[in-house]
Amino acid sequence: MTIFRFVRVIVCLVLISVPTIIWGQNGPLSLTGKIILEDGTEYKYNLNLEISGDKLKGISNTFQGRDLMKMKLNGKLNRKNQTLIFAENAHLGILPDTMEMCYITAAMKWKLRKSKYLLNGNYVAKKKNGAICGSGEIVLQTTEQKGSILSNNQETYLPTKPDSISKTSIGENELTEGADKKLEWLSQECVLEIWDAGVIDGDELTVIVNGKVVLNNFSLKGEKKKLVIPLTEKQTTLTFVAGSEGSSPPNTAQMILTDGGKHHKIMYYNKKGKTANIVILKK
Repeated sequence: MTIFRFVRVIVCLVLISVPTIIWGQNGPLSLTGKIILEDGTEYKYNLNLEISGDKLKGISNTFQGRDLMKMKLNGKLNRKNQTLIFAENAHLGILPDTMEMCYITAAMKWKLRKSKYLLNGNYVAKKKNGAICGSGEIVLQTTEQKGSILSNNQETYLPTKPDSISKTSIGENELTEGADKKLEWLSQECVLEIWDAGVIDGDELTVIVNGKVVLNNFSLKGEKKKLVIPLTEKQTTLTFVAGSEGSSPPNTAQMILTDGGKHHKIMYYNKKGKTANIVILKK
């Protein structure tokens, strides 16, 4: 049995764009679906999780025919942003000497369709030594009906079928390559806060304002990095350049841009070396 047959996945989405909100729901959560390799090969995949506030732990299962691979994992969820992040950290059971495992680190976003929650994202798989095993897509859904532990009062409904979720779709509050944004502005400055609200894995970000570097290869932490940017021109361009993707690609960050009393919450994600822009237009 080859190593390739057990290529594992990292789901890359997303970076959470507002502070994590703990809604207090605790208990089990089951997700079932599939992982899809770059060549189109599909494997059945499910998660059995235990949720405690905004934290989770549990076991993942990957099925290929009669073969089953089980992994321990832990992570976080953010019901406000409908985002779930987890990282596999250990294999359960005995592996053949000829087999080397790859481990998932995942950041998935969910939406509510009819009575179930659908989770979707991209992945990259890595071995313990950091070597990449493969990439592709993952699609999961809850086994529970509406009222799941994931629910909150600001759910996004998805009218389409689970398989029709596009991994390239871009939300209005997401920033990545090919999704530059324009913001109309009233105040004389922009207060920019940046941090990593997911798994702290070594992501680095460079911020350029009108061609001038104001933050160079900054290593994102759980604490917010605050920049006050004077707006002396009618148009100011903020350019974000992804540096290291850390141990869980892609490069991700949570941002809040404050215009007086108005807050713009942005979820940023990109591959290393890629850029995205926010253009601020003063009224």
